[in-house]
Amino acid sequence: MTNSGVVAIRPIDAYKLWAPLPGGSYFRVNRGGETITLGISQYLPCSGTYSPGWDSCGFPANQTYYYNQWCGTVDTFFLSVLRGDTIRSSFQAEYNNPTDYVDHFGNWWRAVMNTYSCNVPLEAASLEFVLNPDTAVRIVNHEPREIWPYLPPETNGDSRGANRPGYNPIRGFQIRVYDLEGQAVSGASVRIRSEFVPFSGGHEHNNPVLPANRSGLFYKSGSGSNPKTLTTDSTGTAVVDSFRASQIAGRFLITASLVSDSTVKDTVNLNVRVPILVDLSEISTHIWTLVGAIPGNHTSNHWSIQRMQDSLVAAIVDFYAWTGTPEGGGTSIVTLINDMSLIWGGAFEYEGDWNLSSQHSFHRVGLSVDINRGSMEGWHVDQLTVIIEERYGGSRHRERPRIHYGFDGGH
Repeated sequence: MTNSGVVAIRPIDAYKLWAPLPGGSYFRVNRGGETITLGISQYLPCSGTYSPGWDSCGFPANQTYYYNQWCGTVDTFFLSVLRGDTIRSSFQAEYNNPTDYVDHFGNWWRAVMNTYSCNVPLEAASLEFVLNPDTAVRIVNHEPREIWPYLPPETNGDSRGANRPGYNPIRGFQIRVYDLEGQAVSGASVRIRSEFVPFSGGHEHNNPVLPANRSGLFYKSGSGSNPKTLTTDSTGTAVVDSFRASQIAGRFLITASLVSDSTVKDTVNLNVRVPILVDLSEISTHIWTLVGAIPGNHTSNHWSIQRMQDSLVAAIVDFYAWTGTPEGGGTSIVTLINDMSLIWGGAFEYEGDWNLSSQHSFHRVGLSVDINRGSMEGWHVDQLTVIIEERYGGSRHRERPRIHYGFDGGH
């Protein structure tokens, strides 16, 4: 591994014959916390003579120099560097397109260019780049790779599913920083963040994007945020005490990066979902009609656990048969089945606005269903409720104005 080399810097438009040269300007190299200032004349590639003149802003300047004709068009400065150096160069003269650099490490630097103006001080006419110090960031022990969405706790007897068997929206993360020789880098500041992958989890909308504070929270010492900034210990490790998943189900990208250089990073996928939901739309029948799909928001909206699907199907079949009898009015009613859960569960904000406190606050774990009134009279709804509650273990919930049922202890 090479730890030293030469950077060739080319301020392309500054080499023209009699054009202003950045005399009096400098390189500053930060090496291990020590700043080394190098006059640019030490690195001029031509050996001709220089004359005092006018700077590029039209003012006399004793330290502004011009190329003479013997310098030709040679315009490259060579600077000896070590890996990890931060190099800042400031030019007194105006120049254009100063972004053509070649280094002997193989392009392990980044450049930030500030626009030069005659009305700004010398420091503003500068560029800066950092030779990669050979640090790497890794998210280690990436398990589990799938967790439940966070479900709000029960309130006023209303459960959104947090009491379901296997429910766990929590996991931890460890981040390790080391150099390319495998040595731990202690005291490194790292940032970890969670981002929702658009159009996943049954959500077909992405305007606005899911905010960071609703994309899961990283906790350290009791404080939760997204992103979260941490510092590596003597083993080069930073630990997230816990990560609490978003209420929104879907795919999330977890990215850890150096605070000093966000291009040094590692990214892993995390699935947030309610496991093993089944799709009612796979059953073809004339007894019910599926409704409620909103193109551009959610169009796959009839998912549930298998046990709920079995109970709902049986109840709707019984209701269809009852409505065809004289007691039920003599005309079989096709039930309009509206929203259940999304393919991966989680918060179902049917308006597509990421509002987690909307009327549609249930429907998260495959235990809920809305029924449209359609041609039903009030006494039909009452009988449907009797069938669901007395035969199939469901219950009507007060989520108004909908006809809403929960099954298996859910709401």
